[in-house]
Amino acid sequence: AGFTDTINIANNVISITNLDAGIIVFRTPTPTRTPTPINLGNFVWDDLDYDGRQDAGEPGLEGVTVQLWNNAKTLLIDQTVTNASGIYSLTAPIPGSYRIRVLLPGAYDSFSPKDQAGGDDTEDSDINPIGVHLGFTDTINIANNVISITNIDIGIITPQVLPPLPTAIVIPLVATATPPVNLLPPPPPQTVIPRVDPNLCSGFQLTSPLDGLPNGVATFYWNPVNAAGISYRIAVMDEGRGVLATFEAGNGTNVSGNVSQPAIGGAFQLIVQVTALSNGRVVCTDERFILREAGAAPVPPDNTPPTVVGVPTTPPIRVTNTPCPATRGCP
Repeated sequence: AGFTDTINIANNVISITNLDAGIIVFRTPTPTRTPTPINLGNFVWDDLDYDGRQDAGEPGLEGVTVQLWNNAKTLLIDQTVTNASGIYSLTAPIPGSYRIRVLLPGAYDSFSPKDQAGGDDTEDSDINPIGVHLGFTDTINIANNVISITNIDIGIITPQVLPPLPTAIVIPLVATATPPVNLLPPPPPQTVIPRVDPNLCSGFQLTSPLDGLPNGVATFYWNPVNAAGISYRIAVMDEGRGVLATFEAGNGTNVSGNVSQPAIGGAFQLIVQVTALSNGRVVCTDERFILREAGAAPVPPDNTPPTVVGVPTTPPIRVTNTPCPATRGCP
């Protein structure tokens, strides 16, 4: 180390000029930049005129659950609820591809139409109101130089009390003592669509399984609704939200059911939904995209007919020989 190999110099050589040395000069290494978490938000509002635009006078909605998922919708990364002004903030740990999901606060609520502000992302709703990505945004791609995104807004259409029918027109008859005639039929009772208190559903969620469905019997668990008279139901659906199986749980907080491939099909990605009901009416829902457990092999159905032991193939015949009474004719 530090020497050349042997240099042999002949009698007729007067100089050698190709003996060079390369040296690596020490430099203090540049520290690796730690990725900065990215803040995502910003607003969930009550779309009073159903047009998908944030109009003056339309208030923010408090207590709405907003979640951050990976792009494949298989991993929940962060969750929060909106404040009194409808503002929310989620944190993505590193740049990448994500989706935001919103849980409707009421059983009769729905999402506003998407992208209705002519390309202005600060005035429209960004949640898909229909389709396989219902309740989720499209993919949000976050570059390395981005530290926050504040134009991911969500419009929600809440149920309203229907206006009363107009007052009937009464036209009295002239010069007669006959009572006035009502030309309109009596109006039907005023229809009111109830709103469910969103605080009832704040802690309601599926807790297990979240990391894979077995090829057999699975037990589902959830955090219950804090109210009396509630019953629960589990539904297993395919990616197109077609129902493959349902399991009624009564007022319990868990239920077991057969989710084997022979029972519900061999889909790799499934949706598991837990629903809380009061007198048959949906109060709260929560759902997860759950994959099949790795390596789960199909279980073929047993088509062997049952074997019956100890029962004769032909029933015995009972013969009764009863004398015919003398007072009646015999057949």
